Amino acid sequence: MKPPRPSPSRRPPAAPRAGALLPRSSRGLLLLALLPALGASLRSQEPESRPARRAPENPRTTSEPASRPGRGKPEITAERLGEAIERALLWLARHQRDDGRWAAAGFLELCPKGRSCGGPGNPMNDVGVTGLACLALLGNGTTLRYGTHKDSLRRAVDWLRKQQGEDGLLGAASGATYLYSHTIATTALSRAYWKSRYRPLKAACRRAVRFIEDARNPKRVWRYFPRSGENDSSMTAWMTTALLEAKSSRLEVDPKALEAAASWFRSVTDPRTGRVGYTKLGEVSSRDPARQRLFPASSTEALTAAGAFCRIALGGDPKKEADLETGLRTVRALEPAWDPKGGGLDFYYWYFGMRLVRLPEVRMRNWRRALCRTLLEAQREDGHAEGSFDPAGAWGDQGGRIYATALALLCFGMARDDLEEDENR
Repeated sequence: MKPPRPSPSRRPPAAPRAGALLPRSSRGLLLLALLPALGASLRSQEPESRPARRAPENPRTTSEPASRPGRGKPEITAERLGEAIERALLWLARHQRDDGRWAAAGFLELCPKGRSCGGPGNPMNDVGVTGLACLALLGNGTTLRYGTHKDSLRRAVDWLRKQQGEDGLLGAASGATYLYSHTIATTALSRAYWKSRYRPLKAACRRAVRFIEDARNPKRVWRYFPRSGENDSSMTAWMTTALLEAKSSRLEVDPKALEAAASWFRSVTDPRTGRVGYTKLGEVSSRDPARQRLFPASSTEALTAAGAFCRIALGGDPKKEADLETGLRTVRALEPAWDPKGGGLDFYYWYFGMRLVRLPEVRMRNWRRALCRTLLEAQREDGHAEGSFDPAGAWGDQGGRIYATALALLCFGMARDDLEEDENR
């Protein structure tokens, strides 16, 4: 979730703002939920088709996040978000292992006896959640050279580099979703390299990017395994964000890969609703069958937000492409809410939605306000879990509390930056 060091005679270019993968003109995450990257094996899952619906004529802007008992609606300011960010960063720092990783399940070993935070994830996703945690630090004022948590970031980046094989893969080629972890970790390393001006990372970033490019299906995009002949929008969105991050970091990126991604998202966008299909037009994203009833794929617009973000970041124009503008209306209409029973609680959606909100071509302040209120009310204030977020949602049991907290931090960081700009105008 960047050029060589300049000579002493020239001032280095300013680092990108926290939370931006792209230059200001087209910036928008993650990475990290990673989402399906943190999903259980998806090879046996059969996606369902979403019932055809037209996008609403008027975006819904009146829904509010479900408030917890005893909590009012907090005022949303950059200062308020900054306080929440500090609490979440402190929680992450307390749960980082000595070797530098954030362990999806093993973080519980760092909780005091009798005061467990709860919320473990799948240990196969350590590379992915560590990448998300790195992006959360980088998106909130930390680099390898400065910041309160720079030592934590250094140890995590060093651990990620040690996971890289000769072929460039970050982590082991194990399970059906290891490419998600790789692409999130690639995004994190590229951003750390650029924001920190840390040249020793450049070679590792180049190898990781090349692995992504080599994994793409000829003339198409990506799915769970390199060059498998299958394609899906979720994996492609994460791969695309990693390549966009690398490109903004002045790393070499194959333009054909980005062109293929743009073409793919156009091909699976429903012109009537603007919704982005999973492996084909009209298909919702995959789900672990055990979580499908609680968090049906039809209750979220994660792929629509991810696809719209990628298309605009790659040069798409909502003013000239009707299906893209329709997709934005669809996202605006589904504001974030902490509503586990309603099935729409989705950190993945919220992350890509926030990335979308930040693009200059998009204006969704009500959506951003709803997300901020939802997260402010959901942040834990008790016990050893103080500052973190419960891993609810479709992929929470796979990514765990590290995943949920890192994605919430990424959203907070982007929202705070935007609010500071608004407040200073």
